[in-house]
Amino acid sequence: ANDGTIYVTWAQFNGYGSHSPVYVATSSDGGRTFSLAQKVTSGSVRSDQDQRIVTDPRTGYAYLTFDNSIQGGKGTALYVSMSKDRGVSWSAPIQLGTFQNPVCLYPPYCFNISGAPFRGPGSYPAPAFDPTRNRLYVAYTDIVNGIAQGFITWASAGDLTHWSAPAVIAPATGDRLNVELSIEPVSGRLDAMFYDRSWSGNTLVDVTYASSARPWR
Repeated sequence: ANDGTIYVTWAQFNGYGSHSPVYVATSSDGGRTFSLAQKVTSGSVRSDQDQRIVTDPRTGYAYLTFDNSIQGGKGTALYVSMSKDRGVSWSAPIQLGTFQNPVCLYPPYCFNISGAPFRGPGSYPAPAFDPTRNRLYVAYTDIVNGIAQGFITWASAGDLTHWSAPAVIAPATGDRLNVELSIEPVSGRLDAMFYDRSWSGNTLVDVTYASSARPWR
């Protein structure tokens, strides 16, 4: 964070079970010491994972996104939690969306895109904060109409209970995976990178950079 706070987040798996609450620890002295870990998610909900943290550079508020199972298979829904006190406490997670068919590449038995199985990333949410419009954006991958595509949704930082309808990032005819997202803080331009199989008819994996010509509506 701009104020020097370091955030470390992880999902605590235990043995071969799917119980995996998300924790966050912080440091305000350059990583020499860290706070006691704070549990962000309920221990009774299974398969919480793929967590990421982004901060508002003006207020220092932190936003944590993750996906979980709603007591089912991995990656059913997307969630966000917010901290206004630099990680000392976190709000109850808010569901921001659901997957139609999340990408799963590993283990091989769950591989669900075209072609021979290979190991790679899945459908985790990637957050970015826009200080010019006070918005939290989240990008993720989902399989819709048989093709894995990158999607993006946003909410006002003042109301994380209402999110925009997901929109495809640069529609393509091939699979796109592992969306990463950032925002240029002055203009609000969104920049995305992702693995891209559309250049080769889903036979190779390339990397594509995409940028919004103007702030996302």
